Amino acid sequence: MRKTCPHLIVKGVTSFPCYLYDAQRDDIVPTANLGTVKKAEAILDAMGIRDIILNTPSATCCLTLDKMAEHGGNCGEPGHGLSGTTPMHAVHDMEEIPAVVYVSEISHNFEGNAYCFGGGHYRRSHVENALVGKDAATGVWREVIPPSDESIDYHFGIRGGCPVGDTVVMAFRFQIFVTRSDVALVRGLSAGQGELIGIYDSQGRKKA
Repeated sequence: MRKTCPHLIVKGVTSFPCYLYDAQRDDIVPTANLGTVKKAEAILDAMGIRDIILNTPSATCCLTLDKMAEHGGNCGEPGHGLSGTTPMHAVHDMEEIPAVVYVSEISHNFEGNAYCFGGGHYRRSHVENALVGKDAATGVWREVIPPSDESIDYHFGIRGGCPVGDTVVMAFRFQIFVTRSDVALVRGLSAGQGELIGIYDSQGRKKA
């Protein structure tokens, strides 16, 4: 390769996803893609290309980092572990603390169910429930009726009627780049002194 492509420098290999959460095994486990990365490493090694980056991402968090080291990876993308929102975080308390919520409000009721404004739902979010009310103390848990994967999420369905204008709070696996909603950064919540420090669009451009 170095003789036929003298201007090409191979620095690493990657695939996605190399790890996924398996609900039946209740663990983050390697996928077949990890084997592909290892085969690519072996091919490059035989060509004399060594000491490369082996990027083996998906569900990256403290638990996955240990698995990456065990299986030979040396790099992982800082994904949902940063916000504590991998699928495994939904069922276990882990080192990372969930740090993202989706906030909307009830827009209307129709045929026995309530609906809140949409605008950024991710089709693999695994959203199930929402807290609906005027404050955390009096809010009630309601089942979410997510839009079909083929639909644009103008609204989320909420099982049962709710007062129009009530706040809706959900937590789910998100993808900021597909959202049409604003992204608000808040600090000081752990100290009970929440402060809005900026509102951004999905591309990171500050709006307010």
